[in-house]
Amino acid sequence: MVISPPKAERTTPLREQMRRTLKQLGYADNSIESYVEIVRDYAAYHRKSPDLLTEVDIRNYFEHLASDKNVAWSTQHKAMCGIVCFYREVLRRELGDFGQFSMASKPKRLPVVIARERVLELLKAVPGETNRLVCKLLYSAGLRISEALDLRIQEVDFDRKTILVREPKHNTDRQTMLADLVIPELRAHLDRVKRQHQMDLADGFGRVTLPHALARKYVNADRQPGWQWVFPAKGFSIDPADDRRKRFHIFDNTIQKALARAVAIVGIDQHFTPHCLRHCFGTHLYESGVDILRIKELMGHRDISTTMIYVHLARKPGETVKSPFDL
Repeated sequence: MVISPPKAERTTPLREQMRRTLKQLGYADNSIESYVEIVRDYAAYHRKSPDLLTEVDIRNYFEHLASDKNVAWSTQHKAMCGIVCFYREVLRRELGDFGQFSMASKPKRLPVVIARERVLELLKAVPGETNRLVCKLLYSAGLRISEALDLRIQEVDFDRKTILVREPKHNTDRQTMLADLVIPELRAHLDRVKRQHQMDLADGFGRVTLPHALARKYVNADRQPGWQWVFPAKGFSIDPADDRRKRFHIFDNTIQKALARAVAIVGIDQHFTPHCLRHCFGTHLYESGVDILRIKELMGHRDISTTMIYVHLARKPGETVKSPFDL
């Protein structure tokens, strides 16, 4: 049954209505924008407003993704999640059976992992002090790139040598380690960030976007040093929530480009991305003798089967079994 939205919402563009609804439901900003883009592509393919489309149109779109565009399983699955979310959460419409459609095959791929010595060589080649520090945290603490860039100053505890990861992928907070070798560089970096924040306050700025409704509950919390980003952007941008100029954190594509340059400089032939540093963290911990359950906790995996991939990666076939060519 279709539940019609209030009349006041009918004049709101669907994509803005979708952003607002998913934000209220606690979806991450990256997920919201990804889902909005999916629905936009879905509507563009049919050349109709998505609220006028039916289950048959959904099935045809998924068929188009698999057969015509030859997308990966993950892309088709994300499209399915985005479209189902749009109908259920935004239009308040329960979908019927899509019917049968071609599903892209889900490959079982191993992540790219390189030796610890190679990782250290790569990190030295990353251009820019801030970019290099972000990459060091990805490897030394096993962070996802979004987790590193979303860090606030108050979530770094130098005394206990821990990093508190708030609202990660599965929305369950966790603690991970802060490596000794990173501490001096991170301390110096945060000193610079705090000085910049004091200058921003003196210039009439210095506010930062706060999660959920904290800005209303704690009026001046967005000016406090602890809430500032660990990796703030160089310039200001307009916060659409209140139209104020604020510093957002640096964007993930900045780190991706910096690491790609380092990969080229060092001469790594594999497709090595920032997320591969997290995989190196898990694999190298297991190789050093850390219990697999402890690694699961540090990395924030929901299921132990996800962590078990590092057991497989740590096993080097040539060390335990000789190739018949070498016998």
